[in-house]
Amino acid sequence: MSGFALGSARQAIDAARAWGGDPAAAVSALATAIAILEGIGFPFSLEKLRVTKPQRLLPVRNVRLLRNRYTAFDLAYELGQEAELRAAIAAAA
Repeated sequence: MSGFALGSARQAIDAARAWGGDPAAAVSALATAIAILEGIGFPFSLEKLRVTKPQRLLPVRNVRLLRNRYTAFDLAYELGQEAELRAAIAAAA
């Protein structure tokens, strides 16, 4: 991997960390970093990482337990819609 490209990606990531409350600036800086890393062959897609379709759904069933905050996964669980949410994620994967 190119040292220049990695240095540029690090600069973009550092810019995102110092976003100063402007989400658009953070997203732009991260998009720049991702584009640089993709350009030098860094794998971002599940296919390039060789994650099979069945493996993609393993984390989904426990994602609501990973953080101490209420998410859409918690809501789906409480409403009895967890299977439908997993099916939608599976269809999109």
